[in-house]
Amino acid sequence: LTILLSALAVLHLTSILSLSAGSLEEPQVLRTYTSCGSEHMNYCSNGGKCIYPQDTEKLACICKAPYSGERCLFISDHTRSPAQLEQLIAICFGLIMFIFALAIIVCCCIYKKCEKSAPLKSALADSSV
Repeated sequence: LTILLSALAVLHLTSILSLSAGSLEEPQVLRTYTSCGSEHMNYCSNGGKCIYPQDTEKLACICKAPYSGERCLFISDHTRSPAQLEQLIAICFGLIMFIFALAIIVCCCIYKKCEKSAPLKSALADSSV
């Protein structure tokens, strides 16, 4: 009975090890396109790959960085990473808040000046009558 249990444990351990070894393989990606034939070899420019996307007969290109466009003719060097976009948004928001706070301070200063000069005007008006 002990030999049988140890044999079962070894079989179970072997199956676990083979599963974990199999899970280290690269995932299989299902291609959703077919490559173009040699007659369309030069369809894409700048090292792009010519393809027929799934469910269509129209040619398309998979462009290499930094090229983009229907046939990889345009340099798209203006792309920003999400971190750069977040930084740009934060800077713009901070600048807007600074301008808003500055406007409030200026309005408060103008209001206080008007408040101080208003009693003087009323005192001058009362004394001249």
